[in-house]
Amino acid sequence: MKSLNWDDVDPARLPGDLREIACDCGLDVAQYLVEMWGGAMIYVPTLRTLKKEYRDHVILEEFDGSNVGALASKLGVSRRYVQQVVRSQNASEE
Repeated sequence: MKSLNWDDVDPARLPGDLREIACDCGLDVAQYLVEMWGGAMIYVPTLRTLKKEYRDHVILEEFDGSNVGALASKLGVSRRYVQQVVRSQNASEE
């Protein structure tokens, strides 16, 4: 079978989600996804999930036992939340 010439592809004729990706992000992004990830199921997390994971990572990296308040202020969360993240990590290590 002859390879696909992406220069000749009309994004509007691509199937389903790939059409939306090509229209929103560009045909080059759609081409990359097809060539690198074609056939794979890809989960794209929400921005809320990414923010939470980043925030929790910062808490665990920077917590030193005496900076609960500083971390809470820096990240815009409660002192209790910082303590819960640290406690949860400690419990999973046991």
